[in-house]
Amino acid sequence: MDPITSEILQRRIEVLNQEHAVVMIGGKCCILNEVIDPDFGRPDITLSSPNDFRNRYLNERLMLEDGPKKSRSIADLWLQSKERRQYQGIGMFPGRNVPGFYNLFRGLAVKPKPGRWDMFREHIHEVLCNSDEQADTWLMNWLALIVQSIMRGSYERTEVAVVLRGGRGAGKGTFARAYGSIFGPHFQHITNPTQFLGRFNQHLKDCLLLFADEAFWAGDKVGEGVLKGLITEPTIRVEPKGKDSFEVRNHANIIIASNNDWVVPAGLDERRFMVLDVNDFHLQDHTYFRALRAEMEKGGIAAMLYDLLQMDLEGVNLRAVPQTAGLFEQKLLSADTVTKWWHSRLEEGCQLKSEGVWTSYEETQTLYIQYAEYAKLTSHRYVEDERIFSRKLRGLCLHKGDDAPGIIGPRRPIIGGKRARVLIFPALSESRRRFEEAVGFQVQWSRDDE
Repeated sequence: MDPITSEILQRRIEVLNQEHAVVMIGGKCCILNEVIDPDFGRPDITLSSPNDFRNRYLNERLMLEDGPKKSRSIADLWLQSKERRQYQGIGMFPGRNVPGFYNLFRGLAVKPKPGRWDMFREHIHEVLCNSDEQADTWLMNWLALIVQSIMRGSYERTEVAVVLRGGRGAGKGTFARAYGSIFGPHFQHITNPTQFLGRFNQHLKDCLLLFADEAFWAGDKVGEGVLKGLITEPTIRVEPKGKDSFEVRNHANIIIASNNDWVVPAGLDERRFMVLDVNDFHLQDHTYFRALRAEMEKGGIAAMLYDLLQMDLEGVNLRAVPQTAGLFEQKLLSADTVTKWWHSRLEEGCQLKSEGVWTSYEETQTLYIQYAEYAKLTSHRYVEDERIFSRKLRGLCLHKGDDAPGIIGPRRPIIGGKRARVLIFPALSESRRRFEEAVGFQVQWSRDDE
């Protein structure tokens, strides 16, 4: 083995510095390796122990001219060098750097430039938002907030997921991918539920925009908690395969697309989802989508970014989510059996199917029997007991802030020769209004009669 000069060793250390760095993670010394993710084809990092790093370069040994006549591993020479690259930790700092920390942010992939993107802008307004001005304004603010906060170096997550519900080929993916191209390696297009909500989630550590394309089932109770946490929680725990997990700040903004009726688990007071029913104006219209993609590829994306950066977001509150018909349907599909049953009764305009008219009170036991029959007929596995049924029904019939004890009346009329426990109701119109208040949406009832 021929000895090498210190200059040659220095050049070799500089080469290793381009790929490796020493970093502290959770109190442990690790080797950070810059790689290309084989699954997503984007720049990424892996973490190795110092011993694994030594084993990797075990076959490369050097002897120094001005040192002991004994070969040493290049890994040990690099680890002992004052010139090695090293960091106090790892972080994701969009639009800025923090001294001493490895920054996972690699910049935006597009530079803003004035131009035309009229066709794509029309696609957002007419197709995604179905020409709903309120929904269009909210969505444009959502798009603008992400890029503006990056450019000013004070990143702000939206904490609301955009949910696009519509047929295959309606333009959901075209929109998400075009906007996502602004973020380069920080955009993730996921079609596998395991990649979205699974245990090994290292790809989410530096994600700014996550497009979950048919990657979530709304009935997944375990996944529901993970999804809602990913939307709103400030940090996420990253678990690489075969390595210790570590915590990073959560930077992900989420777009969910599906052609299913039930897409997301939405509570009655839901503020995590903006649901848009994408219309089918251009369903499978290949000529239209070729023109749309051509516009964006020929400067449209840069023009869109430029215009988004010029938008005035003073006073914008994205958590004030428009209560769209799509969101109401998600609430109804996610609701418990009592809410679904009560909605069906309000829709039909009578508490009991057998009577066909709205009455001022009904016997609690009779109401419960009909509710239980409804739950079984609609294939719901879980039926509430009568006590919980009464409590939930009272909640749907009370004004917010009402002092009244509920819709259980003070009297017990004689029914069938004995005193019965009853529920007393306001008029149909008032009962419907109170239901709308509970679900946060003005329902278009099919029948208006009392």
